[in-house]
Amino acid sequence: MDKGNRAKKVTVISFIINCLLSTGKLVVGFFGKSGALVADGIHSLSDLITDIIVFISIKITQKPADEKHNYGHGKVEIVATVFVSVALFIAGFSIGKNGIL
Repeated sequence: MDKGNRAKKVTVISFIINCLLSTGKLVVGFFGKSGALVADGIHSLSDLITDIIVFISIKITQKPADEKHNYGHGKVEIVATVFVSVALFIAGFSIGKNGIL
């Protein structure tokens, strides 16, 4: 199994676990009236979004070189990393803001 396929497999497993985890945290948080658990559930939802970004970038990165991309599509990883970083920053900022207020 090559690096790209292993990365896809790990991302799919992470997506499934984050679905279960975020659902459980949100349900228990709402019914248990726990703001911290709801916030953590929302953070887990942001992980779902980043999993989708990573999965798409892996698929694009695996495309072979073509006329427009002589060296392949590897730079997509950098763009995906920036998107994931921004998403995590926004989630962290939102959780921190809600924790203070």
